[in-house]
Amino acid sequence: MESSELRKRLDNLVARREILREQVSKKKEKEEVLREDVIINTKAGEVLTKLVESILDKNVRLVEKLVTFGLKEVFFPDKNLSLKLEQTEKRGHINLEPITSDLDHKVEGPVQKSFGGGVVQVQSFLFLIMYKVLLKSSPLLFLDESFSNVSEEYQPRVGELMSALCKRFNMIIVLVTHNQSILEHADVIYEAKDKSGELILHKKEAA
Repeated sequence: MESSELRKRLDNLVARREILREQVSKKKEKEEVLREDVIINTKAGEVLTKLVESILDKNVRLVEKLVTFGLKEVFFPDKNLSLKLEQTEKRGHINLEPITSDLDHKVEGPVQKSFGGGVVQVQSFLFLIMYKVLLKSSPLLFLDESFSNVSEEYQPRVGELMSALCKRFNMIIVLVTHNQSILEHADVIYEAKDKSGELILHKKEAA
């Protein structure tokens, strides 16, 4: 083989070696970029997790505070009620379990199992209020005989609580009820009557 041919082949090999070196260098650069992206994404994920936990913790405390306030407004001093949301993690998801307590009578547990229907209804109402407040959804809330299990002695306090929450959160609650004690705290009252199969609404003067 002539020297010119060898030189040509050698030049081709050198050129291919340079191309391979350049490709290897580019792959290393990409690997480094990917490695940095992984580090950045991991750190961003950690920051986001802490942020979510912070927001969750803040909202949890807010819900606990308002529901406890509402329960005490209605049932105190007969019952010293409070709410705690216990956080548990399962399969990467955070679960919240409402635990209601009567500190004076040493009763604690899920409200449906540990307390009467009146406490259940008031607490459910307070959760609805917080749901709308936290999600900033429509300020209009419709309730239909939602306090039928609340004992008569507590019903006026339910009306007072509803009125106070409407003012505090700028909400409108439309309540269908036969309970006059609650209606005493309404801003507007409509009396509904069935006349020959037709529903007639008559506006009454609020107290």
